[in-house]
Amino acid sequence: MAQHKFEFDQCFGQESAQEAVYAEAKDLLQSCLDGFNVCLFAYGQTGSGKTHTILGSPGAPGILPRFIGDLYNWAEVTGGLQNVVTVRAYMLELYQDQLIDLLAKEGSDKQVVTPYGPPTDPLRTPS
Repeated sequence: MAQHKFEFDQCFGQESAQEAVYAEAKDLLQSCLDGFNVCLFAYGQTGSGKTHTILGSPGAPGILPRFIGDLYNWAEVTGGLQNVVTVRAYMLELYQDQLIDLLAKEGSDKQVVTPYGPPTDPLRTPS
């Protein structure tokens, strides 16, 4: 049987606060602002806290609301300097071998996406 080596930047236990998780992930924002593609990936079994880590709660926002807040704060400051700031994002979920666009309107045919499309479009919804 083949052996595989896995590396993790950081693992957090269930006692970890959202602030500590974001402190570890917030450097991704600078990478994004420097022009790099950025991916936040939460992995684990059902009920392990993936959604809570990414979205959080009203009293303890997760990675995504903090990231977006910091991104738009940066865009407001930078845009005030007569720069054009364009923000484009995908939010996808891989569930039971289907890739689901979480930003599509509920019930639309664009909810299930395929990773195949024209070279200029990294994700294309089935027609």
